[in-house]
Amino acid sequence: MQLSSFLKLLGVLLIVGAYEVRQASSYEGTSSQQVLDTLNLQNCQSSLAIRLACHKRKYRTFDGTCNKSVQHNTRSRQYTVCPFSPPNYQNGLGPRIASVAGSQIPLTNPRTVTNITQGCGINTDPCPANAPGCVSIPISQANPDDRLANNEDVQCIPLSRSAQSNGEQVNIVSSYIDGSNIYGANFLESETVRDRRANIGLLRVVPLPIPRSDRLPISPPLTDPGTFCRSPRPSDQPCFLFGDFRDNENPTLMTIHILLTREHNRIAHFLHNLNPHWHDERLFQEARKIVIAHLQHVTYKEWLPVLFFSEDLRRDNGILLESPGNFFNGYDPSVDVSTLNSFATAAFRMGHSLIRNSFGQFDKEFVRFSEIPTISFFDPSVVYANNGIDSLHLGLIREPAQQFDRQV
Repeated sequence: MQLSSFLKLLGVLLIVGAYEVRQASSYEGTSSQQVLDTLNLQNCQSSLAIRLACHKRKYRTFDGTCNKSVQHNTRSRQYTVCPFSPPNYQNGLGPRIASVAGSQIPLTNPRTVTNITQGCGINTDPCPANAPGCVSIPISQANPDDRLANNEDVQCIPLSRSAQSNGEQVNIVSSYIDGSNIYGANFLESETVRDRRANIGLLRVVPLPIPRSDRLPISPPLTDPGTFCRSPRPSDQPCFLFGDFRDNENPTLMTIHILLTREHNRIAHFLHNLNPHWHDERLFQEARKIVIAHLQHVTYKEWLPVLFFSEDLRRDNGILLESPGNFFNGYDPSVDVSTLNSFATAAFRMGHSLIRNSFGQFDKEFVRFSEIPTISFFDPSVVYANNGIDSLHLGLIREPAQQFDRQV
């Protein structure tokens, strides 16, 4: 009996291995040995089901698994980000409060280095001592220079630590440009934003609650009372239910998300008219695939060339798109797609220096009539106003970002 089970398993492994070899051999730079090596991975039997499921899939997953032709279950949602050096915490996995040069050298209060998180304390009370998972920043009331300029009563900036796995920070979303902020980073999140009633692959939307009936719809309201939102009128102007709650962080993120949701539904309707025999899942996935392509194209064709204007630099780092009429055929499944820890926590903060102090609102003639402070965090009020979404979109078109600042 054991021999029979072994032979059956061996047969399946050979079939899968041969399939993966054929798949990978079409990719430049991929050897058959690389694919066969995946069969020797630790816990091969348990990961076999993952590889079989991946080969059956026609569309990308929500969490990033199956994106690579080998090692399908690596570098997806909730995998650690890549460090340049091993972690060096204090007292095991505790936050560091003294210099690595010597335990007697205390680190400077972060408040004196640089001027939002629920839990880990309340602004108007002193920071709690030794709260698990917290690295809140105390604000000295004795030192006037240490106080917040816009709220001198604040005694604590609540701050929680990043999720960890064996001392390494965890990426709880996908590392890919895959629209997870729109569609969610797992199946359950995706189900909350999908509209299954229409049966034509749509995302959920609701009418904009203003007297004009010709306005385009918006994303549905967030109904979880425990989720952070700073709307002054939460009952009729709530924050939005997005694939990633952080898109509620500022008004322009909200409007861009709503724009992409509308675009998904526009494409789904179009595909349904072209292919009325397609079922809900195919319409949804095909529209999702096109929207993701939008995001990738804008990133590599429009944003990165502005950030890295040297064509040689983009070519040397593999982010230069092919010339019109040509297609990329150099896919390399051995590339590690994980987000670098140093990039996520430090280098990419340069993006904050590109953000203006306010978001301008413009009319159809591109006349600026108002502005929204950038610090209007988690306040969706302007989105519900008449012409609120359009005026912010016109402002994003009309006003350039700030220049890149190396001193973040």
